[in-house]
Amino acid sequence: MKVLRDMTTNKLKNYLTHVLPFTPYPYKGDLIDCPSCKGKGSNISNMDRKLKSLPTSLCNDCGLFFTNPMPTEAELSEYYKFTYRSTYVHAFNAPPEAHIVKKKKDAEVRAELILRLFENSKGLKSLDFGCGLGELVNSLQQRGFDSYGFEPGEIWSKHLDSPNIKQGSWNTVDYPDHSFDFVSIIHVLEHLRSPVECLVKIEKQLKDDGLLWIEVPDMQAYGTKNHKRFHFAHVLGFSRENLINTALKSGFYPIRDISKQQINKKRSQISIIFRKIQQNDQLDLALHKTALKNREEYGNFSIIKHSINKLIKIFDPKHLKNKS
Repeated sequence: MKVLRDMTTNKLKNYLTHVLPFTPYPYKGDLIDCPSCKGKGSNISNMDRKLKSLPTSLCNDCGLFFTNPMPTEAELSEYYKFTYRSTYVHAFNAPPEAHIVKKKKDAEVRAELILRLFENSKGLKSLDFGCGLGELVNSLQQRGFDSYGFEPGEIWSKHLDSPNIKQGSWNTVDYPDHSFDFVSIIHVLEHLRSPVECLVKIEKQLKDDGLLWIEVPDMQAYGTKNHKRFHFAHVLGFSRENLINTALKSGFYPIRDISKQQINKKRSQISIIFRKIQQNDQLDLALHKTALKNREEYGNFSIIKHSINKLIKIFDPKHLKNKS
């Protein structure tokens, strides 16, 4: 395979350690409490979708899933800079063309939604956290925004062509306080060890009347709920309640949900527009209920339950009739 021949020995070794099944990932990490609420977690799974060893805990207080032991900031930085794109989308030297086309279409849809959040976009300043190839940055620029972004990946960063986009991670790239009218962090927060610290940093960079768009995968939206939902790239797994709780702890209040139809997704995401929290803002979140629900649905017997339900569906008279 030419792609593998072109890789250096170290890159090939690193790639294989991240994809070979029934082996642990090459990190040490450390045992932590819940990265969102600091509650105690207990083990919910020891394997991921690649059939690799990956211990995952579930917070008993808020129901957040988190890799535990959790990779250190240094280990995550190394992974996202050099390894993530090769193991996640099999990109070793350049972004795949199909990926570029898909992301540009996705950015156009999102840019139109963002545009409708403001009466006049001209001169508004935006920041895209983890901007990939800068598709959303460019789409917003075309609509009058003064848009910026940053990207940690080495492969992606080589192909960035905008002076408004930097290479770096959330904790190394910095911007002045109160400088942005809009910040997007789309499918990024689930990759971070420190979600509250990241959002607190965004809160400082956002203007007082600014808006924040957070979007993450919804762990309660999957039909199959077992080890197939876990993988090394996503060190956190959110449900709606604990995402909002994480945002509240960081100084943000939810004001609008974005549906899967609005962003052309087949599966529901947790996609919410936030503003800065105000003095009288209050929310009653069912965090304990979320924790119980996630433990029941993702617990030790989830694979068995899924297999039984699949068999029931296969031999259901209505299913057999439709098949015939």
